[in-house]
Amino acid sequence: MWPVTEEEYDEMNKWRESDGGSDQVDALVMPFDEVKGKILKNLDHSRFVSGFTQDSCKLKFGDFVISGLNTLGEQVIGYVVQIRKKWGAFGSDMFFIREHDGSLLTHENQAFWKLTKTQMEMVKPYFKDTPCDELNGNKDLEYTILNEQKASGFIVPEEGRPERIDSCAFAITVTSGAEA
Repeated sequence: MWPVTEEEYDEMNKWRESDGGSDQVDALVMPFDEVKGKILKNLDHSRFVSGFTQDSCKLKFGDFVISGLNTLGEQVIGYVVQIRKKWGAFGSDMFFIREHDGSLLTHENQAFWKLTKTQMEMVKPYFKDTPCDELNGNKDLEYTILNEQKASGFIVPEEGRPERIDSCAFAITVTSGAEA
C-alpha cells in the first residue's frame, strides 16, 4: 500500500507537468547553496521535527525537510522516503532522505525542519528525482543500509531492528582557579 493517497500523489505529480521538473535545472540562475542559505535564514520553527520524540509522525512520505547540522557540519535538504522507528543510535529514529542530486542518505540523532510550501517550490527544480519518481520506481519503498538490513514501507517499526549496543565514552575536566 502506498504511503500517500491518490489525491496526494496527483498533487506531487503536478511538478513534472507544471514546471518541467528536473529538466528545468539548466535554466536556474541561483546556485543551490544560495537557495539553501535563504531557507536557513527563514526557518519556521513551528515546523521543527525531533528524531527522538513522536515528532517524526508529523512527517509524510515526500515531505521536504532541511536537517540540523550533520557530522560534516552541513545541513542537507531532501525529501523523506522512509522512517525507521528507534533504529538510530541511542534510540533515535532513522530517516532516509533523498537529496537533490539523487543520493539517498540515512540520518539518525537528527532533527529537521519541514519546509513551507514556498520553500519547497524554491528547491524542487534542483531535484533530480521527485517523490512520484520514488513511488513509481520503488512501490514497496524497500531500502537497505549498506546492502543489509532490508526493510519496506514508509514507517518501519522498532521490531526487527538489529541488536546493537550504543555506548559513548567521554570525559569531563573541571578546573578551578586556573588563569587563562
